[in-house]
Amino acid sequence: MKKLKFISVFAAVVFMTLILAISSSAATGLSDSTIYVGATTTASVDVLSGTASVTWSCIPSGIVSFENNSLGSYSCTVNVRGNLPGNATIRAVVTDAYGNTSTTTVGTITVVLEDGIYRIRNNYTDQNFTGGTYYLRAQQDASSSSLMLAQHSQNNFGDVINKIYNNWRIVHLGGGEYVFRSFAKENQVLNYTGTAVSIETISSTVPDSAKWIIEGYNIKPKNNTTKCLGLASTSPSGTIYEGSLVYNYFNLQVGMIGDMAFEKWTFSDDVAISELGLTDNAKYYIMNANSKRYMSLASTTEATSIAICTLAKSTENYYQWTVQKQNDSKYQLINNIGSATKVMTVFGTSLYTFNDTNSSNQMFVIYRNDEPGDYQGLYFIKYGQYYVAENSSHNVYLTTTPTTDALWSFMAVDKGSTSMYYFKYSLTDTGYKISKYTTVFTNLGYNSGLYKNFSASDGFNSLKVDDIFVFSGHGNAGLLAFKDDNGNHNGYILADSGMNRPQESLFYANNINENGLSNARCVLLMGCYTGVDTTIGGYNLVDKIYDRGAHFVLGMTEEMTDSAMNNFYLEFLARIEEGKSIEEVFSSIENRNIHFPVKRGEDTVILYELPAYYLGDVIQNFE
Repeated sequence: MKKLKFISVFAAVVFMTLILAISSSAATGLSDSTIYVGATTTASVDVLSGTASVTWSCIPSGIVSFENNSLGSYSCTVNVRGNLPGNATIRAVVTDAYGNTSTTTVGTITVVLEDGIYRIRNNYTDQNFTGGTYYLRAQQDASSSSLMLAQHSQNNFGDVINKIYNNWRIVHLGGGEYVFRSFAKENQVLNYTGTAVSIETISSTVPDSAKWIIEGYNIKPKNNTTKCLGLASTSPSGTIYEGSLVYNYFNLQVGMIGDMAFEKWTFSDDVAISELGLTDNAKYYIMNANSKRYMSLASTTEATSIAICTLAKSTENYYQWTVQKQNDSKYQLINNIGSATKVMTVFGTSLYTFNDTNSSNQMFVIYRNDEPGDYQGLYFIKYGQYYVAENSSHNVYLTTTPTTDALWSFMAVDKGSTSMYYFKYSLTDTGYKISKYTTVFTNLGYNSGLYKNFSASDGFNSLKVDDIFVFSGHGNAGLLAFKDDNGNHNGYILADSGMNRPQESLFYANNINENGLSNARCVLLMGCYTGVDTTIGGYNLVDKIYDRGAHFVLGMTEEMTDSAMNNFYLEFLARIEEGKSIEEVFSSIENRNIHFPVKRGEDTVILYELPAYYLGDVIQNFE
């Protein structure tokens, strides 16, 4: 799932040069710098001979941190990393060989939060509540179409649809000022009139009442920076009703700035909104989760404007959509009917293809649902406060009520490579499952490869490029173990770099780029315990691979026998050969007494006495 997205590459390096003498501590040639939270800039200092060390600090603490803080050099640099939003005054303390010190103010760095979608968590901990923490929520008021402001528990999101009200699109307006837009209805923003906190509808112009300043853990209204957003009381103000579920909520206020937990907020790294699994400029078939019909065009004539509908499965060009990411993290959906560029376009609440005008009514937010349940790994396509959905007449339209009709599966049009890595050194390779693998996927149009006793390095490289990746060999919690022709260890693929193993040739799933596995339709890790958390750190290989963008990942939660694995695998291949989706594959296997693998949190069921754990889009297919 998508984590809190901070810039991880270096920002444009800003050199802050300081010429220091112990006697005068004079600074010259310095300009201020603005960086993102998580990004790094560089400060430089030149000092006279006889200097023992240079130590860096900032006021207030916590806004930035320093890498290589204590340096014993006459000319040195230090990396300044943004930790929290706000302004930090940077200081250098120079100590000479005799212990004399000189402190000089180097300058001010402004740290800003990157534009993105966040959950905003209050730091107050309610010991009487399971889970203990509450999140800022734009709660849908059942009596009207507006939103009301409420505190809501992360642990009580209700169904997948309700969770969107816990997300906010935060946009930096410049100068350390931000607007907080409800992700459910992005024309409605967090507002402070001077007397009350509310959710208000705004036009394209953001008023001062909707501008906020983030300093450390405080959220301050622009129109009164001596105060900050916090809970009006640490006792619940009332209840929220969502169907049969009843939750507590808290009123909010703008009050005195203090050091109390209920006046502090963090921008959570467990954000539910994830764009993972999509490759920029790749072609996809887009299937509706409810009807299992494919997004297409109502007419195959290459006209200026064509209505969008859903149809039964086909491989025609007008069923294919190119997903193209724009500069503002939104997407265009381009239909491939002909030579002209035809883009999904909003007209009222209807959707058509139209000439590319690069206008706002051709831009969509596409994000992956990572909440556990039947629709994990599917996608919402969002336009402002509306969702792209299919109606009962099989027309594609916009709705403010996202249901299963608004969930879509993205399946790549182009077929790439598949790989099966397996271990065998004491017996001859005559197993039917081995030859069956090549036959099935080659006939489906993939470039299939079989790799007996190859290294972890080879397996890791294949994992990063394959459409389908299968491992059949030795495993353990959080890892795949590769062996050579003599049965000796030949490297490991591990879930996380925090796992400490003495062997060489270690390759870590968490080191793969954030969306580096977007091409992976299916990853099967058929080795003992490959779907189990590690004892130390709680790392899970299935989780890590899914979090890097793979559409579907399955691992085993107990020791597996060859017979159990062979029976499962042969049935799996047979159903794929029949053109079934992953969901249908498991359903067919269950009918043959090999039971459906389970997701985390559900009761364990048995797969030939072999429990399994999976994540992802089960509607995904291989044709």
